[in-house]
Amino acid sequence: MTESPSEPSDADRLLVQSEIEHYRERWSSTAHLAEQRMTMLLTAIGAAVAISAAVLVHGSSDSPIDGNALLAGVWVIVALVSEGIFIRLVRARLSISRDIAILNLLRSKLVDYSESSETKTTLEAVLAVDSSPPRSFSVTSMPSAAAVIAASSTLCAAWLADSGAVHAPPPYGYFVAGGLLVANLLAYGIMAQQTPSKVTP
Repeated sequence: MTESPSEPSDADRLLVQSEIEHYRERWSSTAHLAEQRMTMLLTAIGAAVAISAAVLVHGSSDSPIDGNALLAGVWVIVALVSEGIFIRLVRARLSISRDIAILNLLRSKLVDYSESSETKTTLEAVLAVDSSPPRSFSVTSMPSAAAVIAASSTLCAAWLADSGAVHAPPPYGYFVAGGLLVANLLAYGIMAQQTPSKVTP
């Protein structure tokens, strides 16, 4: 005798529970990796600031290497690292939003499959509170912070290369840094629009 769709089998329940655990693990792993990348970025910024302060305060008159050029190179590296981490963080945030949307769909299936009215009521209450994934795009998110850091590092590199931070940053530095920031946030927004915030069966 074939079971009706309103009477799911034990295999159906186990499959849904297994998928929930899978997406929970993916979500947790992705969030952990995103935090590690942000920590790595902040460490690079801290090191660059410390090196810049030391060179600018003590100077490099005894060294055949141009200190300003060296520091400009350091901040170019920081900008490149920031840009790479920005891309990774955007992918992580979009993946988390997508995984939570899928997770909520699976949780709604558990509500349908629940045979206990008390369990069903509890699951429905939890799902009502936690039914929406975080917005794919946010100006206060870690990807946005990485985009700002990449642009700021670019401006620092141009400033140090132009005057060793003695005078105001050159106009082209603002142009390049601003263009990079706008391009990054625009790409982030476009990718976020293409990421589903809700999954329907």
